[in-house]
Amino acid sequence: MTSAGRPSRPSSSTWRTTAGELVVIVAGYPAPMEEFIDANPGLASRFRLTLTFDDYSDDELVEIFTKITADADFTPTEDCVARLRAILALTPRDTGFGNGRFVRSQFESAVVRQAWRLRDVADPTVQQLRQLVADDLGEPPDTLRPPDTSQAPDTSQAPDTSQALDTLKAPDTLKPSDPLTAPDEVQALDTVEAPPAPEAPDTRQSREAAP
Repeated sequence: MTSAGRPSRPSSSTWRTTAGELVVIVAGYPAPMEEFIDANPGLASRFRLTLTFDDYSDDELVEIFTKITADADFTPTEDCVARLRAILALTPRDTGFGNGRFVRSQFESAVVRQAWRLRDVADPTVQQLRQLVADDLGEPPDTLRPPDTSQAPDTSQAPDTSQALDTLKAPDTLKPSDPLTAPDEVQALDTVEAPPAPEAPDTRQSREAAP
């Protein structure tokens, strides 16, 4: 500390003596962490070790939930645990799934619902205050967990519909129609002969007859 009460800046000798004693751990989802490391060329050389953790199984998440409740002096009933399993079975395991944080959020929400459920109880017992029932967890979500794509059905044996398409015939209405026939009145006009043009008068003889 300096005389002004501010923390003193460590000297270069201090950094040398504490080298190897500081460990920095960054954690996050895979895709955002890759963007974080790629954002600065120097980060990749400083974070040389990457550990990838798989999602917890439903049994492991139930075990985490029961430990959280026990540490907080709560006791979930069997129906409450069954409701939690139903919620886990229907919750999508996408990139935003929180694993242990998800079940902790379920517990915190259950405590709020339990307090609301007991609001009209004038003198609740210790057991009632500690007990979490199925309704305290709410209803299971409507969204189903996405199916495992590794077990997708084999579509290589799908029926060949090309032959069936070749046998289809176009309806008669798609055939070119017959050439249009001109109306009778048009044909009648073609048969009418034009009247002969009047002959021009012989003006030469008229000039010769003039005096």
